[in-house]
Amino acid sequence: MSIVERIKATGEKKGLNLTQIERGAGLSTRTIYRWDKNSPSVDKVLAVANFLNTSLYWLVTGNYDDIPFDAEFMQQYEKLSDLDKEKIKYFMEISLIKATDRKPNNFIYYEIPKAKYSFVQETPGYYQTAQDVIAVLGYVAAGTPIEGISIPLGYISAIPHADYALIAKGQSMEPVILDGEYIFVKKCDSLDPGDIGIFYINGDVTCKRYQLLDDYLVLQSLNPGFKPFKYSLNGDYDFKIQGKVILTDEQNARFS
Repeated sequence: MSIVERIKATGEKKGLNLTQIERGAGLSTRTIYRWDKNSPSVDKVLAVANFLNTSLYWLVTGNYDDIPFDAEFMQQYEKLSDLDKEKIKYFMEISLIKATDRKPNNFIYYEIPKAKYSFVQETPGYYQTAQDVIAVLGYVAAGTPIEGISIPLGYISAIPHADYALIAKGQSMEPVILDGEYIFVKKCDSLDPGDIGIFYINGDVTCKRYQLLDDYLVLQSLNPGFKPFKYSLNGDYDFKIQGKVILTDEQNARFS
């Protein structure tokens, strides 16, 4: 029995088909179907296991053998490609990081509000509502696209028009967006040529400048040392625009 068959069988016991499982686990349509041909990333299988409330080890291996976790993890880890090992490293960084560890000088981190109208203190005697802050939803690749992981790290002060923030990973958008710097994003599904955006490509997410050239979609780095990513407009790939990057005043000054 393959991993897809095990997921399907588990879902059927709960009255769920694969499409419903994908939606519930936060995956794009037909992601699980592709796992019969392509090895899935660990965090996606974990999302499915959590949604189905079943054993990750059973979904991956098909048995419930009681082996030590470290041995199990290393056995599976060594089977991954170098790129998937990098994705695991990013996922571990996101899981272990504390919001205050990445706090820049010009922003203040907040604990995640307990409710929409809970209050968080910025300076003595001054309070903001949760509506004045936005979530930091993890890393996004400023380089080779990496797995899209959205793990809330905390909340920061909002800037105009931004719906959420990410942390840049890589140097391809330098000198405008620096490695480790916040990227503020406005949710949208369309961009004008030349806009900087957040893009979903076959399960991976990246930050790039959006261009259209003849029959090609081009995702361009701002760092000239990085090659652009080109995609045929007639190609068979899963592509979505997730949002437009709203540059800070400092980033705009570098862009100019």
